[in-house]
Amino acid sequence: MGNYYSSINAEQKDAVGEIINIGFGRAASSLSILIGSPIILRTPEVEVYSIPELISVLEEHIPDQAVIIHQVFSGTINGDVLLFMNINSASVLVDLLSGGNGVSKQLTPSDREALIEVGNILMNGYIGSFGNLLKLSLNFDLPHLREESLTEWLGKLNPPDAEPQYSVLVRTEFHIANVKAGGYVALLMDLVSLKTLIETVERGIPE
Repeated sequence: MGNYYSSINAEQKDAVGEIINIGFGRAASSLSILIGSPIILRTPEVEVYSIPELISVLEEHIPDQAVIIHQVFSGTINGDVLLFMNINSASVLVDLLSGGNGVSKQLTPSDREALIEVGNILMNGYIGSFGNLLKLSLNFDLPHLREESLTEWLGKLNPPDAEPQYSVLVRTEFHIANVKAGGYVALLMDLVSLKTLIETVERGIPE
């Protein structure tokens, strides 16, 4: 079972991606209503990584400080769901959400609250799509926002002596008024939960 995550094939990733796409579509509708303007979420790209691999991948795109919105979930599967953005993308996004033109600026406390709300909608669209479509029982803690080094934070979340964690990583882009801001949503879980998720996805959406 130790190599289970590395044997996940393209067909299984596509099946996971289809469910996430449904969730992201619902999240985009909710965000559009929230800001009173159409918002498009690009079709997600799905990959499965160990935490060291995840750190290596994200370091290329978010090399310094990151905005990290973190929510813990439990139930049929257990883990963490996270939204990662670099500081500039987070600033551009929150300016767009407040009716601006996508100007990068220093984040204010109200900006952080807005990002938590966006993260909550997007992350619930992600993990909630599994719960709603696959009938998984899931409970959520309140989301929290941090601004710190992505590498250090992920390292603390899964230290070397802890049980290995794996990530279903989704890259997406927000498109608002012809301006885009990119980010990543990650679902972190242990191997047991990952195996349960993939097997449930393979059984398909219940009638």
